[in-house]
Amino acid sequence: MRRLLAVVFVVLLVPAVGVWAAFAAREPVRGDIAAVGCGGASSEHQEYGSRSIWSISVTSCVDASGRPLAAEEVVATVAQVTWRAPAATFDSVLITVFRRADGARGTRPVSREIPRHELEAMWGARPAELDRVSARDLANRLLGWLALPAMAVAVALPVALGVVAARRGVFFLVWRS
Repeated sequence: MRRLLAVVFVVLLVPAVGVWAAFAAREPVRGDIAAVGCGGASSEHQEYGSRSIWSISVTSCVDASGRPLAAEEVVATVAQVTWRAPAATFDSVLITVFRRADGARGTRPVSREIPRHELEAMWGARPAELDRVSARDLANRLLGWLALPAMAVAVALPVALGVVAARRGVFFLVWRS
């Protein structure tokens, strides 16, 4: 019985670790963006088919003197920080700015998607050690191996319970016609 509990624990531990890894990878650049004067930063990796987009939103950014930055300055600043931050591999960065110096209150947010090749042209090649494998990629690679213990428990549990019941003299005959 202890072995069965250990197997069930391991089977339940694997998905928990996967969920933890996904949440741990959600906000890798938030502190770096705040350090350059941008507030309300959030980031998320999104998969669209074979494309991976790193979506980053900021409420507003200010320069060293406290002056609000224009939308293009914010996009350039956030893109540079993003390019130098460790993260899962991405094909492009989508930056959304909600408040900016060049827009009145209540104006629509400004969004700009910058492909990886443009980022490379602006700041050079991205060091390979900054790219991590995303939780989704890891889950896709390991799905078969992660599902194997669950399938083994699904097959072995009824057999083990049947053997225990037979040894105790309990016999179930299920027959429907």
